[in-house]
Order: sequence, then structure tokens, then C-alpha cells
Amino acid sequence: MENKDRIQAVKDRVKELEKIKKQRERYIIDMIAAAACAFIAIFAVAMSEAQTLARADEPFATIVLSEGAGGYVVIAIACFALGAAVTYFSMKLRNTQDKRDYKKEHSKEA
Repeated sequence: MENKDRIQAVKDRVKELEKIKKQRERYIIDMIAAAACAFIAIFAVAMSEAQTLARADEPFATIVLSEGAGGYVVIAIACFALGAAVTYFSMKLRNTQDKRDYKKEHSKEA
């Protein structure tokens, strides 16, 4: 009886540690996402304050072609790169979790 109790206690502790690890991963991902959003917001505000592109005599689309539109292009490129990076890391994290779940399922069957 003692061995079965010990084994069950170890299994319970393993489950608890895995739960804590998943919570840490979620927390880290949430903090990275929040920091990225804050960075984009601050960068966008800073660039919009630095740019004075609003002219009443030019059509809206030609603003991007004017000389001072570099900030908007930089923001667009930064947002695209950040979105691609977040997507990549999200897919990588999901694949890692799927592999972990797959291993758990097959280790229980054996």
C-alpha cells in the first residue's frame, strides 16, 4: 500500500508541476504580447507626433508618396515583422504542446 500511495503522490506532483509550467508559459506569452502592443502604440504615437503630413490640398493616397512618409513605412514594416514573429512563436509553442500531449497519450497506453 505504501508504494501505491507514493507512486500516486509522485504522479500528482508531476501533474501539479506541469500545470505550473503551462501557467508560466502562458504568463510569458501574455507579457510578450502586451509589451509588443505597448511598443507599437508608443512607436506609432511618437512617429505620428514627428510627422506633419496632413495637407488639405493633397489627396490622401499621395501622402504616403511624400518625403515625410518614411515614418509610416517604418511603422508598417515593424508591425508586419512583429505580427510574423508572434505568429511564428505561437505556432512553435502549439507544436511543442501538441508533441507533449501526444507523448503523454502514448506513454499512458504503454
